[in-house]
Amino acid sequence: MAAALPYTYGTFFHNTGTEWLDDSGAPNFDEPGAVESIDTYATLLREYGPQGSINNTYTQNSALFAQGRAAMAIESSNEYGVVADPENSTVTDVMGVFPIPPGEGGNHPTVLQWGLSMSRFSENKEAAWEFMQWATSPDMMVQLALEGIVSPRASTSSDPRYDDQIDSELRQEWEDALALIKEEGHPEVAPPGARQEEIRTAIGEGIGAVILGQLTPEEAASQIQTQLEALVEE
Repeated sequence: MAAALPYTYGTFFHNTGTEWLDDSGAPNFDEPGAVESIDTYATLLREYGPQGSINNTYTQNSALFAQGRAAMAIESSNEYGVVADPENSTVTDVMGVFPIPPGEGGNHPTVLQWGLSMSRFSENKEAAWEFMQWATSPDMMVQLALEGIVSPRASTSSDPRYDDQIDSELRQEWEDALALIKEEGHPEVAPPGARQEEIRTAIGEGIGAVILGQLTPEEAASQIQTQLEALVEE
């Protein structure tokens, strides 16, 4: 679970105006913004989060919110279809969608990207390429967007089929949040580096210890900085 934490924490970090790495490529967890964002994030979960929140994944968070057992949840944009579906959610009529409030550095939601790739060892490269073109085509992107899956294509928002389904205040709020993400979103879930699993785990474990009351934000930032210095260099 620790390796997933940077996805939701990253927005708090970047909203302080801090980047994962400085201009020399060194980790930035020795900056005041790191301590501030750790404190804010950990306090929200420790003081106001559900029991066992440190072990929750996005599926548990979505379920808690949809059942009315959480007042707020940091969700992936693709979870909209889950929490806003009246067949699965008890809060559809009373919920809203909005970005995390900006900090001194602005508002920079984390942008999590998915992609398709082809193995160099594929024995069916032509068929694979045909599939990739179909799966990422403008028409398919519109169809996915109609089901609540965010499209990376700019053309989607100008398609009449897409415009027609923005027929409620809630759906418009979702669209406005997506527009902010496209303009101001940060594309790095964690500090760049080949050892991503370990890098993200170091951040998640350090902040998790603050949530549990085992470390102060300052201690966690120092611990993360030391661990990342070794991991990023490699």
